Amino acid sequence: MNAFLFTVIITAICGWAIAYLSEEKQYDLLWIPFIVFAVGQIGAHLVHNRRRPVARAVLWLLHDAAGFSASDRVRITLLKLDIRKRYRQVARFSLTSPALTDHPFPLDKGVAGQAYRLRAPVFLSVGASFHQSIIADLGFTEDEARSFIQKAEYFCIPFFDADRKMQYMLSVDSDIPGVITADRQETLKHLAPAATAFLLHRTRDQDLVQLSGANHPGIV
Repeated sequence: MNAFLFTVIITAICGWAIAYLSEEKQYDLLWIPFIVFAVGQIGAHLVHNRRRPVARAVLWLLHDAAGFSASDRVRITLLKLDIRKRYRQVARFSLTSPALTDHPFPLDKGVAGQAYRLRAPVFLSVGASFHQSIIADLGFTEDEARSFIQKAEYFCIPFFDADRKMQYMLSVDSDIPGVITADRQETLKHLAPAATAFLLHRTRDQDLVQLSGANHPGIV
């Protein structure tokens, strides 16, 4: 919502400036940039809502392929960077807490931030010194750490396109320790190219081979 209001304000300022600086001072034309803005926002909204069910279905398949159950209390969330280089939630599948939040967080923090910097999957099992650990290792301040909702385990996988540009970040977390096992991590990593292919709407054999190599360097 903040981004929406910011865009409205910028559109208004630009439209007013164009009208004011023109020789004719044609203020009646101010409605034109707002129409352009509205059409763009409606188009973006429709595209986003059309893609979200597809993304959620992909997460559901990953959840089942890894063998998670309701008792594992797992959330699988798809993240994407916005224009301000912050992670935002795109879709989520969970049998216990499926709701998304609109709270963005910085690129350089958390397990997702570490996976982005390393360009590789990162697993974190939470110990007794969790809050001290995320301050030292994950870039959080003390105040941020205190407000952090603690989970037992976190696992993040960056999804790359064929040009090795990160398109999405897969975030898996659980309230139960010992749930995101090494075997389940390997299953999710193995399925990353197929998940990326669906999300990017690239399903030709040649595309799949390229994406497989992009997600798993050295395979191709």
